Amino acid sequence: MPNWCYNKITFPTKEAYLDFIERYGKGSRKFSYQWIIPEPKTQEECEEKYILHNDEERKAAHLGKDEKTPWFNWYEWHCDKWGCKWDACIYGEDSFDDAQLSIFFDSPWCEPRKVYEKMAELGIDFSYTWAIEGDQASGGGKSENGNLSCYEDEIECVDEDCDLPDDEPSQPFDGLPAGNGDFPKYIPF
Repeated sequence: MPNWCYNKITFPTKEAYLDFIERYGKGSRKFSYQWIIPEPKTQEECEEKYILHNDEERKAAHLGKDEKTPWFNWYEWHCDKWGCKWDACIYGEDSFDDAQLSIFFDSPWCEPRKVYEKMAELGIDFSYTWAIEGDQASGGGKSENGNLSCYEDEIECVDEDCDLPDDEPSQPFDGLPAGNGDFPKYIPF
């Protein structure tokens, strides 16, 4: 079982938040990387390096046979295109927090950095934070005007009394839903 990475995407305004849900999620309240970088639906849409031609290639890729897309090496495609092996993991029907203008989700092993990069490339303004369970690593980033700035493992304390660098103004982090208490409280920008 992977170590889970807790993720939070926050939008600067209510309008940006609602526009993202409507434009990319088509009104859905269950976030998916498919909103930003959709998987190929047919073999013709798929790059050759992600096509499995026979059972031997499927076995070599350690993939079982998927009846819908037996030709698709989803594992390599997900890792290359999204930055992690599975889509956003959402518990329940809703991953959004309207009060915080935020989306919460989990990902296996690491943050979906390539999804964040694509969101920035599309001109979506947002900030994000992530933390791997057990305080193994944490970080975040911010997208403004198509540019994404990222940081990793720069949060040394999660105590409200800790001193953060003066040259990096901080924003309070309101935390994740119950059960995810080891997420950092501050992001350094």
